[in-house]
Parts: sequence; structure tokens; C-alpha cells
Amino acid sequence: MDEPPQLSFSTPSDQPLQLALSTPQKQDQISGQTE
Repeated sequence: MDEPPQLSFSTPSDQPLQLALSTPQKQDQISGQTE
């Protein structure tokens, strides 16, 4: 229930970040790209 409201006020850039938090595997990939 917290996800829908967050995406509502969050920017489109936050959407992919939310998915990353949902999947630990994606988080690793994004972390490597950011670094």
C-alpha cells in the first residue's frame, strides 16, 4: 500500500529505484553502475 502513494509523488526517476529495492539482484546492478 505504501508503494502506490510513493510513486504518485515520486519522480519517474524514482520508479526504477523502487523496482531495484524490490529485487536485491537489481540493486547490485544499479550499485555497480552508479559507482
